[in-house]
Amino acid sequence: MSLITLEALGMSLGAPLFTNLDFTIHKGDRIGLVAHNGGGKSTLLRVLAERTEPATGHCRYGRNLRVTLMQQDPEPSSLALPVRDVLLQALPAESREWEGWRVDVALDAMDVPAELHDWPLGALSGGWQRMVLLVRAWLTEPDVLLMDEPTNHLDLQRIGQLQRWIAELPQDVVLVVASHDRAFLDAVTRRTLFLRREASAEFAAPYSAARASLAELDEATARRHETELRQATRLRQQAAKLHNIGVNSGSDLLKVKTKQQQDRAERIEAATRPAYREGSAGQIRLADGSTHARTLLTLDTLKVTAPDGTKAIRGQSYPGVTVSATVVAGICDQMLSHLRPGQTLHDAIRSRFEIGDQRIRTLLATAGFPVDRQGHSIGQLSGGQRARLAMLILQLQEPNFYLLDEPTNHLDIEGQEMLEEELRQRESACLLVSHDRRFVENVGTRFWLIERGCLVEEDNPSAFVASAMAD
Repeated sequence: MSLITLEALGMSLGAPLFTNLDFTIHKGDRIGLVAHNGGGKSTLLRVLAERTEPATGHCRYGRNLRVTLMQQDPEPSSLALPVRDVLLQALPAESREWEGWRVDVALDAMDVPAELHDWPLGALSGGWQRMVLLVRAWLTEPDVLLMDEPTNHLDLQRIGQLQRWIAELPQDVVLVVASHDRAFLDAVTRRTLFLRREASAEFAAPYSAARASLAELDEATARRHETELRQATRLRQQAAKLHNIGVNSGSDLLKVKTKQQQDRAERIEAATRPAYREGSAGQIRLADGSTHARTLLTLDTLKVTAPDGTKAIRGQSYPGVTVSATVVAGICDQMLSHLRPGQTLHDAIRSRFEIGDQRIRTLLATAGFPVDRQGHSIGQLSGGQRARLAMLILQLQEPNFYLLDEPTNHLDIEGQEMLEEELRQRESACLLVSHDRRFVENVGTRFWLIERGCLVEEDNPSAFVASAMAD
């Protein structure tokens, strides 16, 4: 049974995000929505939630359908409100007084500690804010639940809890998930829509299998395109020969045949479609920092007490830590706190490095920031754009030891794969903290587990990940 039908849907924000999208959402669907940063995922979710009007086309909804959007971040107006008050707003105004118990039941079901119920939403960590947003969305009792990057800021335990919660949803509830978390998409979806400017593609499979099918489709399209262009070229060559013969002989029949061949070539060229080429959100590159030291970092009976923000790698005399004098550390925390929101992109580079303006413009353009946007403030950037700017700054620091805290937060799948490839190819060492299972599996060569107050090295992360997600 179809609940939502998209007909020739299109959306533009300056430039087209997607066009001529035809797609049908059926009862019980579990759909993964995939696109690069700025490719229109959040916009499409807002269109489905009727918060934004499409530029072209139509959305048709089943009768009395309730569609709810779980956004990436809380509304600024809700940050000062106690958690319980934020959730009460999800209930109908006329029934809040006697249905408030539903809020308490939902909070308990998501294991939100009782002491947090009266905290301002803005005082909660990003992970707890995410769980509160999920509770608020579910309180509306949706027929269609739209989730925008639901695993951002969640640790493995919460991701596991979220996956179990989704698995226990009523079978007729529709789930549409926009996410860059490849392992999560594989775990919770059964259909995948790759959102593209033209010719968006859908497959009846989770992300990884759908990605393989998409590659096959694009390769087949490329081969067909080349074959059709060769056919059109042959037709034009034949038409040219017929034209010459027709001119010399004065044959009207040959002139007609020449026109037919030319028209046929034009029809083939007009109908053929080249293989899809994704418009990249910008390159991610790391520097090849070098050092002759065999040992960069030694931890000897190191005692860590409270996370006060101190990074031991910054200093040579931190008790229990020995750092080689050749170490050049490149540090990026998950909040990207070294980026100043009021600074322009151009100034963010110029204030840190002695580089000429033309070189700065080229570097920013390569990272995905056109020249006409380089004067914008960092505060205007999306999370994915801020992450790419942070990676560019890391590259220019030319470190030989990277310290990365949740580096894939906000990066699209293309950006994750670029960063994976850079870390695998470069000789620099890297110590990273991540809850992105696929990323850790793809780049890690050693795995450290903090367990019961001790640092333990594991052969691989599989057992720990499974245990953490099962809690």
